Amino acid sequence: MWVNFLFDPNFPSDIVEKKQFRIDIDPNENIDNLKVIISLKYTDLDPLSYDLYLNERRLETNKRIIEFGITETDVLIIKAIGPDCCLLI
Repeated sequence: MWVNFLFDPNFPSDIVEKKQFRIDIDPNENIDNLKVIISLKYTDLDPLSYDLYLNERRLETNKRIIEFGITETDVLIIKAIGPDCCLLI
């Protein structure tokens, strides 16, 4: 399934494009794995430094994508966890 993403406008990193993008992923994958795939798209982006949100609800990382009822028209928002987000060193 295709999942749509958009970085929060206040995301504190210059390495990400602040425009919508899509990733093709099995809906049975968990949110942790999805975050790793996002981090592979943006090298050096630490998957532990941001959370994913759907309709202002933070998605728990141990749950599967399918458990949230995400559809291909939804857009997940990527928000930084803290001000020191987001690069791996």
